[in-house]
Amino acid sequence: MITLLPATAAHVLALYGKSLPVVAFGVAGVEGDQVLGMGAIYAEDGNMVLTCRIAEEARADLRSHTRALLHGARALLAEATKARLPVRCVADRRYPRAVELLEHLGFRRIHQDTFQWTASK
Repeated sequence: MITLLPATAAHVLALYGKSLPVVAFGVAGVEGDQVLGMGAIYAEDGNMVLTCRIAEEARADLRSHTRALLHGARALLAEATKARLPVRCVADRRYPRAVELLEHLGFRRIHQDTFQWTASK
């Protein structure tokens, strides 16, 4: 069973192989001692950017991890709501349902594959 935890520098290194810019908030999906996925919000060029990475092992059975993915994404957006910050991301076309997921979470297309989420008032 996947456990969602606040992301640490070790989680970032496990999935990205490098550190990210200063992360405002991050969530890691962990099963045992294995990091299966991670999402984070960080600042870049005056924008808050959402990134998500899923480990190869978890991609093969992504459908069974949908609940954890949604809970993690909602946790990230809850933090953005507290900060009243819009968040941008780029849909990864390697995942056929990426656009559907972003739209389900409330993101709106602003340019080609770029989407923006804004907290409800």
